[in-house]
Amino acid sequence: MIKFIFSLVAVIFLLLPASPAFAEINILNPALKGTCIVIVGDAAIRTPDFFKSLDDTFNAEAKSKKVISGTEIQSLYQTYWLDKGYLEEQKLTKQDLNDFVKYSGYDKVLFLIVNSPVMEKTKQGSGGWGAWIQTERTRASISVKVFLANETSIIKAADVAKEDDSVTSELRAKRGAFEKCIKEIQGVIGSLI
Repeated sequence: MIKFIFSLVAVIFLLLPASPAFAEINILNPALKGTCIVIVGDAAIRTPDFFKSLDDTFNAEAKSKKVISGTEIQSLYQTYWLDKGYLEEQKLTKQDLNDFVKYSGYDKVLFLIVNSPVMEKTKQGSGGWGAWIQTERTRASISVKVFLANETSIIKAADVAKEDDSVTSELRAKRGAFEKCIKEIQGVIGSLI
C-alpha cells in the first residue's frame, strides 16, 4: 500500500509541471524562452541605465511578451565566444547570429550592433548687459545595426541613427540618442518579437 501511494505521489509530481498553471516554470520541458537582446559594441553602452532603456521600451506594452536584456544575457554572449575558443568577442557573421540563438535557448535574439558614439561639443552664449553666460552643449550621434534572428534565418534587419543634445553631460546625450534609436527599432521590429 505504501509503495502504491508513493508511486501515485511520484506520478502526480511528474505530471504537475505539465499543467497550465505551472507552464512558465516547467523544469522538465526545455521549451524556448522567448526573445533576448544582445548589445554588441562599446562597453559604455552596456551599462544598467542603457539596459533599463531597453526594458522600458520593449516591455512597456505587452506584459506577457517579456524581452530579456542585461548583464546575464551579455555574459551568455561572452561565454558563447569563450566556448568557440576566443577570449574576446569576434566580428559577427550570419552564422554566428543563428548559432548564438541555438546556444542561448531563446527562440529569437535581437542583436544591436552599436557603433561608438560620435561626440561633438559646442559653446553657446546667452544673456546680455554684463550677464553673459557661456554654456557647453554636447551632441551625441549613435548608429545601430539591428538583426532579429532565429535559429535558421535573419527575420528582420534595420539600420538606425539618431542624435541628442545635453547641456548636462556626455552620458545624458549618449543615453538620449540611444533611447531614440531603441524607440525607432521597437516601432520597426516590435511586432515581430
